[in-house]
Amino acid sequence: MGIAASSLVLIFLATPSLAVEISSLRPGVYLPADIGCQGIGGAGELYFDGKNFSGHYQLCRTDPLAWRNGYRSTCVEAQGADQPKLEDIDKDPDRTTADATIVARSNRAFDYNNTRYNFCEAP
Repeated sequence: MGIAASSLVLIFLATPSLAVEISSLRPGVYLPADIGCQGIGGAGELYFDGKNFSGHYQLCRTDPLAWRNGYRSTCVEAQGADQPKLEDIDKDPDRTTADATIVARSNRAFDYNNTRYNFCEAP
């Protein structure tokens, strides 16, 4: 290997990875950057429990897919007195699924299908 090629390899190996694991995200409420935290309680809200992303009035299980940054959310309605549990999602005939690309940018921000979401402190 020539000097230029070996230098390129060393630069590549010395460059820190910019990828942040989903599991490093802070649990809590996230809202799209263009809405901001004043939108807490609205339809654009996503809740992250440390593993799963759930939409407003939903309970979702988030599973990784084979493609890079790909995830499948399987969701059920979660409002009212009888709150579902994660282990009951597959039993619900009204469950929905959606695939998404989720890229963690820091422990307080991620992109969900190319929309930036930021962590919001609880009011």
